[in-house]
Amino acid sequence: MKTLSYFFLALFLGQAFGTPVNPACLSALTGLSDQALLEERDFSSIVSSLGKDFQSRFRLNRRAANRSYEWRGPDRSQALRAVQTDYAYEFSPEGLAYHKERDRNPFAVVETAFTQVAMEQGRKAFQRSPQMDAIEADMAKIKEAITAGNRDEGTRLLAGVRTKVKNAPVEFLRSLTLDPVMSDKSVPARSQWPQAGGPLPNHELFARYQDALFNFYTVKDKQGRSVDRNDPALAAHFEELLVQGMRQGVAFSNKVSRFDGLELMFSILESSVEDSARDRQLQHFQSASEWFEKIRNGTY
Repeated sequence: MKTLSYFFLALFLGQAFGTPVNPACLSALTGLSDQALLEERDFSSIVSSLGKDFQSRFRLNRRAANRSYEWRGPDRSQALRAVQTDYAYEFSPEGLAYHKERDRNPFAVVETAFTQVAMEQGRKAFQRSPQMDAIEADMAKIKEAITAGNRDEGTRLLAGVRTKVKNAPVEFLRSLTLDPVMSDKSVPARSQWPQAGGPLPNHELFARYQDALFNFYTVKDKQGRSVDRNDPALAAHFEELLVQGMRQGVAFSNKVSRFDGLELMFSILESSVEDSARDRQLQHFQSASEWFEKIRNGTY
């Protein structure tokens, strides 16, 4: 009982003072090998696992069967919109009818949509991480070495960038913390990814999750007591959703960027270091920098 009390006290303090918290769902990552940490998992199994986590905590009572939901969360990324329908459609009467035909209730649609949002959250957080900042700083040093005609230094730095790129996803996930999902800060009427490309505040995502879930259901605990939007156990479930989704988003981004961009970027960087003509070296470096920017912004 004391352990449980300490957990809720820590959770409250994190919410009250806005400091990052380290929920139990993050500690599960520490026991994974580097390979397992970046293993791409079957998406349906992730959603199924999250559903079981929710059902172990709560019971759902459906509101009126014909309810739909006006999506106010973030839109899909540009890359995903090319192959998937918008979230607004998923929660429209037509979209919900489509899911019903395939035996997916609104709860499954909510968990699926927000797991996908969490994947995007992970990808964006990784792209703006200190690990990626360090790679960008080393690339600037490579340019300095090229400008100074120091091929040996450029070659040394290039090897270091390769190592940092390889290690960055694992280092990011092992250092992952979560800002509180509950907050007194106001939430805008609609959520939009920041123009700079970074992640959204966790409390804003949680507010959208609450909106969608309580639109379709009333929620009770296992003892039959009504659960409100800010129940700590509901926040703990959403933290689990965030961590699982963010981990998958980083793993997927790592795989795609390696195949689609990084090898080409390194090939161009090698040319920038090894070419004998200074103007061509700088041209190659400029091309490599543009590729890195695409990788970092998710526009490759």
